[in-house]
Amino acid sequence: MSDVPVVTVLTPVYNEAAGIAAYEEAVRSALFSRTDCHVQVLFIEDGSQDESWARICELAARDSRFRGIRL
Repeated sequence: MSDVPVVTVLTPVYNEAAGIAAYEEAVRSALFSRTDCHVQVLFIEDGSQDESWARICELAARDSRFRGIRL
């Protein structure tokens, strides 16, 4: 097991389908480039009426550092 700490960013989501791609890019440039820790993002989808959950699932399928929970 690695000695690198794991940082989990909890991200609440409610009707944010249009903003998930921009959020992904910001996380990639600001956090995934870090070498002092392993960063993962956990989206917590809270009953959105838009395509937020579909976007989260697509992102998680492409990159295992992104995950989602649907409430």
